[in-house]
Amino acid sequence: MTDLIEKLCHGGEETVFCPRCIGVWAGVALALPAAPFAKRNIPLFMWILLGIFFFQMPALGYGEVPLPETVKALSGQLFALSAVFGLVLCPARRWLKRDRKRNAWGPFMAIGAAGVLLLQGLLSWNTGLAHASLDVLSITGFFIALILAIICLVAIGVTPGQKA
Repeated sequence: MTDLIEKLCHGGEETVFCPRCIGVWAGVALALPAAPFAKRNIPLFMWILLGIFFFQMPALGYGEVPLPETVKALSGQLFALSAVFGLVLCPARRWLKRDRKRNAWGPFMAIGAAGVLLLQGLLSWNTGLAHASLDVLSITGFFIALILAIICLVAIGVTPGQKA
């Protein structure tokens, strides 16, 4: 397991992952409860906001811009929130019906905001328990992202060995 993590991330001082990766992987785990609210009929501004969350990662999250660790983690977590939305919406698109009466973006963003507050709180709480919690959330989120990606690939019909 440690070899796999070292190939994905250079690691943190007191945690398995660096702050950016903690944001991404723990962000996936914390965004998952919002997944049932990922509906097709979200407003245009929500798509724009999720696009900003997704595309800010290369500029802010990769360490090219000197930023505090909490900001790098926030960048990773906002990226994760948009990625979870996309990975959940991709396979679910076949089964979701358009429901104009129901606004799904409110609960999705409320749960996402609660996850941001929780992760930022754990990052600022500099104890062994907080570091262990961040490690567990990050490793769990990594495997959740892997499973969601596989489900998405299966849903769109990509199978192992298939030629593009």
